[in-house]
Amino acid sequence: MTGQTISERSALVTCDTAVIFGTTELRFAVPGEADTSSLLRYTYTYVKRDGQWRAIALHMAGRETE
Repeated sequence: MTGQTISERSALVTCDTAVIFGTTELRFAVPGEADTSSLLRYTYTYVKRDGQWRAIALHMAGRETE
């Protein structure tokens, strides 16, 4: 991976659970091949345990280019 651009991000926090939604473009390079990129929609889920936020899930799905 050679780079990442986050173009959108929002959070929903209730008590001890947080869900982060966003859109990102990930860029990749492989020696001898053309660079590629993927536009993705993602969701991270966190829970607060013992006073610390801990990631428990990540979901990414491809998104159509605009």
